[in-house]
Amino acid sequence: MRDVVFVPYSDQNEYHNLLTDSLADHGVRAHEGSTRAGFSSREAILGLFLPLVRFIFDSEFDVDVVHVVWTAPLFLQAGYTRWGTLNKILSVVRGAILVLNAYALRGLGVRLVWTVHNEHNHEREHLAINLAVNRQFAAACDALTVECERARSIVCDSFDVAETKVTVIPEGNYIDAYPNDVSRAEARERLGLPSDATVVVNFGRIRPYKGVARLVDAYRTVRTSDSHLLIAGSPLNEEIRRDVLRRTETEPDVTTDLRFVPNDEVQLYMNAADIVALPYRDILTSGSALLAASFGRPVVAPTMGCVPAVVRGHDGLLYDPDGPDGLEDALRDGLESDDLNAVGAANRRRAESLSWTAVAEQTAELYDVVTQV
Repeated sequence: MRDVVFVPYSDQNEYHNLLTDSLADHGVRAHEGSTRAGFSSREAILGLFLPLVRFIFDSEFDVDVVHVVWTAPLFLQAGYTRWGTLNKILSVVRGAILVLNAYALRGLGVRLVWTVHNEHNHEREHLAINLAVNRQFAAACDALTVECERARSIVCDSFDVAETKVTVIPEGNYIDAYPNDVSRAEARERLGLPSDATVVVNFGRIRPYKGVARLVDAYRTVRTSDSHLLIAGSPLNEEIRRDVLRRTETEPDVTTDLRFVPNDEVQLYMNAADIVALPYRDILTSGSALLAASFGRPVVAPTMGCVPAVVRGHDGLLYDPDGPDGLEDALRDGLESDDLNAVGAANRRRAESLSWTAVAEQTAELYDVVTQV
């Protein structure tokens, strides 16, 4: 039995829960290295030191592997003070602590695995610092994992690591992660949506990189007499909330639900949708695309990162992000399509092929490899 500490860890994130639960069936005991992405003042200084402290002082188990699933929350100081220069200095200091702790852990015989979900932080804060720390941290790790071959190429180029150090392990599906017993009609009734419209849903935390403002503009261009747009999720900040409301408040065929959606309500938005629109401006991996596929929904999204490996590009629903009218064309194709059910079914089949059992088996095998070095 191997003991693995996950950093950071949140039981509110189904990715964490599904991965760690599946690993339990493959001889891995998972432990929480951190339950929060944010930092207290003590943690801001210690960075990745908490798992090391636990390794030294906790007599209940010996850590075999520290598995890092996001790096930016562990060091990047963006917006925590009002002074940009201070934020940069703190990010450099915390980044150095993170890298030093990684080498300290390895010196004590603990192996490090990093699952790279993002090339850089989504808000693109302190990009040069972010890249420099990621490169140094990647060098300190025993192995990196990504979710598709395209991501491996990007990570190898950006972080200057050899392909042999990066293992492709796709993310598992979310088919059984959320309740799914509400019909399309009931979901629309509960959300106050027209029963006979072609409904486009944008779902998830509203952040600049997700392109919600661009989606509203594109939808205005291509909407039909029987289409409807629903934007659901909690805005990152008040400025974004006001911007979304300003863009949509006079549009009768656009509904907003700007709040955190609890897990037991996710099915309402997925089952109400004819199309899930995810117009990312910048993305490496997309849990939202896999969530939509798990519910058998067609997805409009750019051909970025691992998106094409997760959802199928039938009828032009996947678009070139560099094309001037790619999003508009994809939305138009979706709204005019007579084959959305078939597209959704193809996405569902793809999701079904991505089992957490296989993910856990590959991950456990990687732990075996790195601990035998």
